[in-house]
Amino acid sequence: MQRAENQTLRNDLAKVLESLEQANARIKQLEGQVAENQPLHNNLAKALESLEQANARIKQLEGQAAKDSHNSSKPPSTDGFKEPIRKTASLREKSGKKSGGQPGHPGKTLMMVEHPDQTVLLTLQRCQHCQQDLSEVSLSRRERMQVFDLPSVGLEVTEYQVEVKACPCCQAETRADLPDGLTLASAQYGPNVKTLAVYLACLHLLPLARVCQILADLFGTTFSEASVLAACRQSASALTLVLERIKTALQTSRVIHNDETGFRVNKKRWWLHVAATCWFTLYLAHPKRGKEATDAMGILPHFLGTSVHDSLASYLQYRCIHALCLVHYLRELTFIFEHFEQLWAKEMKTLLLSIKTCVQRAREQEMTSLPQASIDADV
Repeated sequence: MQRAENQTLRNDLAKVLESLEQANARIKQLEGQVAENQPLHNNLAKALESLEQANARIKQLEGQAAKDSHNSSKPPSTDGFKEPIRKTASLREKSGKKSGGQPGHPGKTLMMVEHPDQTVLLTLQRCQHCQQDLSEVSLSRRERMQVFDLPSVGLEVTEYQVEVKACPCCQAETRADLPDGLTLASAQYGPNVKTLAVYLACLHLLPLARVCQILADLFGTTFSEASVLAACRQSASALTLVLERIKTALQTSRVIHNDETGFRVNKKRWWLHVAATCWFTLYLAHPKRGKEATDAMGILPHFLGTSVHDSLASYLQYRCIHALCLVHYLRELTFIFEHFEQLWAKEMKTLLLSIKTCVQRAREQEMTSLPQASIDADV
């Protein structure tokens, strides 16, 4: 009996060993196949990785192409003529009021003046119906109407005759003083037309050629681009003290706004930097966008208040308090929601606008902080 059981065990062990040997042989066979296919697996992994990188790059480029003035900080001038032509989405909330003047608003309209510059009497000679002579008929009434218009435009030429006298004591000649802004040139443009040229070139940023064309069309002048530049330089030198006072006012303000935008100077890209409050504004044209330009402007290096900006990295290098511009982030949230379909971006935009509304109402009520109820309330 015992021998029979042992034989059975030997037989089972032999079968197990045989199966194990077969399994090892199969394992080796499969390992060989895997080794043969390993380059294929490696190539497939690399291909999948490249595909993932390509998809990420495509998504990035699609995002750049989808950005315009309504969902980013890009100006409307960069939108071009792509379809659909989209108006920049307004970030204002609807007030519920009808457009136009509101009840109680005094309104403004063109009003007659008590003393007009000139009066023209329109006389009546005959009846328009039967042609009866009305020249001797007594006046029933006189109706008044006033027309507001520009006078005929033209340059007024003033000749200055400058007295020159020789001193009987030292024989030196002395010339009478000229009015401010005039030189000894025999023919020259006066301060008013120069002021208009500076106004068009500097405030409205018109090209010099267009300024000259406008002056020529309006006044028949031969104002050259060099004359416009000379007038701008003359005005700039006269504003030195004013600019220093503006800089001081901005440096000592509690809150200022900082921003920059690109524009062309001699066909090269420059940057127009601005530092401003509701009362003072300072511009600086500079070939650079970053810290070199803001250092040259001379406001942020000495500023310790709160600077509101679009979180450009160069602004964050200054030691002042930083506040991020809400409008820029509302546009970025619009882009994230529209392009990536992220619902949280839409909800965050709603939250920020609700906070803004609460703050505005508190200011209208002359409050210095939000009520605790508004802070605790669910939006």
